[in-house]
Amino acid sequence: IFGARRPENGLFEGDETWIYSPNVNSWRKATSLKRPPARDDYHLVTLCNTNVILFGGFQGAVFPHSWRNDVPHSWLDDVWIFNSDTEFWREVNVSNRSVFPFRNNWPSVAVQAPDT
Repeated sequence: IFGARRPENGLFEGDETWIYSPNVNSWRKATSLKRPPARDDYHLVTLCNTNVILFGGFQGAVFPHSWRNDVPHSWLDDVWIFNSDTEFWREVNVSNRSVFPFRNNWPSVAVQAPDT
């Protein structure tokens, strides 16, 4: 699990990553010191290995359609990869941002499994 919203002010300020271990039925916080900034409405997909890709999202007020003028807010177009074996995030430097998917909310993502 990545991120969280603070109930007392409605802002998306959580940038923690939590890992669930089904074999011991417990949660633990990932050790990565470098991590994506807090956000909402991001695209997140697990690959067919130990990597999870995070793309974009919304940073700021509670929801993009309920703006708060007192809170800075913006759409994000960054890409991060989390490796569950090492528990580290790394930002991907994408050189051609003009071909990025449209930054929006209510995302959908699909992954094709490799042939086995």
